[in-house]
Amino acid sequence: MPAPVLRLLLLPFAALGDEASLGVWARQLPQLLSRSLAGSVATVAPLWRDAHSERLVRSGGALPQSVVRGEAEAAAADWVLTGAVAQTDEGIRVDLQLQAMADAGAAQAWCLPLPHGNEGAAFAALVGQLATRLGCSVELPEPQSAAQLWPLLCDLEVEAELQAAGIGALSQPSAAWSHLRSAALQGDAAWALPRLAARRVLIQRLAPDLLSAFDTDNLKANATTDLSTDEVLLLLGISSTTTPPSTHG
Repeated sequence: MPAPVLRLLLLPFAALGDEASLGVWARQLPQLLSRSLAGSVATVAPLWRDAHSERLVRSGGALPQSVVRGEAEAAAADWVLTGAVAQTDEGIRVDLQLQAMADAGAAQAWCLPLPHGNEGAAFAALVGQLATRLGCSVELPEPQSAAQLWPLLCDLEVEAELQAAGIGALSQPSAAWSHLRSAALQGDAAWALPRLAARRVLIQRLAPDLLSAFDTDNLKANATTDLSTDEVLLLLGISSTTTPPSTHG
């Protein structure tokens, strides 16, 4: 009889600082971890929104244990991963805590730096560390394919906003895919093409009337003006003036 599949709850991390970019890191790192572990454990990674504005929110400090246990019980989770992100001179510091719900005293805490320009290798190491602590095997992400996590996390953030608000949330709809198209054309971002295909599916579901513009825009890629990731975030009201520049927008 096969062993039951472990259920892991990845709660949004706390953002220890005022920088808007930390909100993206805090919300989307658990999302990316969830996707990376999905084949080995059953993952649950919620995004929290303000009840009135429906905008994504972030925690400014450690979650109370009552909240952690309540969320874990609601998700029927065996393990819970919580954490916090902070900006450093070298990049992003991630503090993590993995807790087994069957044993409140078995929490494991550790810290990992994500240095600017080499976040992908550090993230692959994080996936491996987490899998080891859970006692499961996992196919590690290819570090070279995500050497810079920032544009990928931003795209997840934009996708989360589009899921809630629809394509009309952007004053320039093509901004929803221009940074992906640019990265795909450059050929040095392995994640760009599959995410570009996923974006087409998203637009087909949310705003099928824009599909012709999406496809035409792809054909005329060299003639369009690409927007940086920060500009895309600004269109969604997400200000980030402290984010390191990215070669992929």
